[in-house]
Amino acid sequence: VLNIGDTISINHNWGNEFNLAFMYDRLQTDLANVRHALRDVTDMDDFAGYVQMVLKADSGTNYREFFDFIAAIADIYLLRVQGKPGGKSMDAFDPYFCSVSSVSNALRRIRIVLQNMLEDPGTRSVDGLADAVGQLLARLPPSD
Repeated sequence: VLNIGDTISINHNWGNEFNLAFMYDRLQTDLANVRHALRDVTDMDDFAGYVQMVLKADSGTNYREFFDFIAAIADIYLLRVQGKPGGKSMDAFDPYFCSVSSVSNALRRIRIVLQNMLEDPGTRSVDGLADAVGQLLARLPPSD
């Protein structure tokens, strides 16, 4: 890339298991803001669905997509823990993130966020999401 003038570069690719809790906190805050903005139409059909749609438009993600992101990361780490080869591989990961302790720590951080999601009314408002969160939690190794 050759910049021919003053340039600002903004990188949005900052999501990983280290900051999942911060991402989730922000998503909860954004959800509260969307609910507040739509407070005058809470009696509409599928209000929860519209809230998630506006959340996606406003924040770039919603609860279902955030869960899918977490599940994708967890699946890669679970393959590593179980010693199974799979279509998704850790080969492209920095070697630091491939150690047994790093994988265990990542899964612990993922577990904490998923447990918080399970208690969140925002999760329960999305059809089938609480069940999906519970199923993924059941697949994770127990916390130490």
